[in-house]
Amino acid sequence: MSSNKRIILVTPGFPAHEQDSVCIPPLQAFVMALVNQYPQAEVIVIALHYPKRRKVYRWNNVMVYPLNGVRYFQYLKTLVLMWNLPRLLTHLHREKPIDIIHSFWLNESTFLAQRFSLKYGLPHFATIMGQDAWPANRYRKLIRFNKLHIIALSNNAADVFTKSTNQKVHSIIPWGLSGSEVTVEMNNRTIDVLGVASLIPLKNNSLFIGLMEKLISENLLANAVIAGKGPEMEPLQQLLQKLRLEKQIKLAGEIPQEEVLQLMRRSKVFLHTSSYEGQGYVFLEALAAGLPVVCFSVGFLPDSQKVHVCNDENEMLETLRKLLIQPQDYEPVSVPTIQETVNAHWKIYF
Repeated sequence: MSSNKRIILVTPGFPAHEQDSVCIPPLQAFVMALVNQYPQAEVIVIALHYPKRRKVYRWNNVMVYPLNGVRYFQYLKTLVLMWNLPRLLTHLHREKPIDIIHSFWLNESTFLAQRFSLKYGLPHFATIMGQDAWPANRYRKLIRFNKLHIIALSNNAADVFTKSTNQKVHSIIPWGLSGSEVTVEMNNRTIDVLGVASLIPLKNNSLFIGLMEKLISENLLANAVIAGKGPEMEPLQQLLQKLRLEKQIKLAGEIPQEEVLQLMRRSKVFLHTSSYEGQGYVFLEALAAGLPVVCFSVGFLPDSQKVHVCNDENEMLETLRKLLIQPQDYEPVSVPTIQETVNAHWKIYF
């Protein structure tokens, strides 16, 4: 079947190969579902910074054009991309007309892609992925929001964006899960509390450790794991050493997506201490694995008795106490699917 629609996705990064499961998992699932459900569409990905190469390659039969902007200094890389991205888009457009441009993150990706979409009058969609909704986003004054269809992953992210820009989003479409994440293990729950988060201040991993310390002192917790990488790895490790909790609380570092899901299937409670999320994709993964989720009011949270939204750390501690004492059923929660996500996007595309 010949392709009738050409869709260009512009993103800071994309998997370097088909086994690269840690690079933006929901975007990977979205691309796979899009090409599978709508074979009449030709999907092309342009990765601005990662992977660190310039050679065009195929990822699950999807053409990926890496621009390797990360190899340049901060200001130089933007100038280089301002030259390279329009050239590439112009080449692709002349080769076969582009129907849709969709950029991810309301920052460099959207700013650079918009210059081209405005020139050729092409529909341009942009997804708020996380902190790009905040006032600190330096690109928010450079992007013409009135010329975009803006998508948020949650009501929370949409509200933050509106407060930051006085602009409203046009659609709220959370990432859904593909079938591979929905696997439940009823037994062998050997990890008391699991966290999955980048090791950055926003995620409040020191609070996670503080809560675990109190539960350990009350003999309610034997072990906990935090999976993720980031600049706070060493300070958090030092904190664990200071508290003498290295054996009870493990920092697992960055691990492949399938291993993260396996950790969820072996855990009793999922704790997320972040103060903000664009969506919180891990919430859906944990709920699909049958875990009770404890968090603050952030991101997208399905309506379920297994979702425990807390107002402060004292309420979070009390909730954890109850969940660790009470037996859990670990039945999976029905969550949005990636097929639903793709269908919702197709409706607004065309």
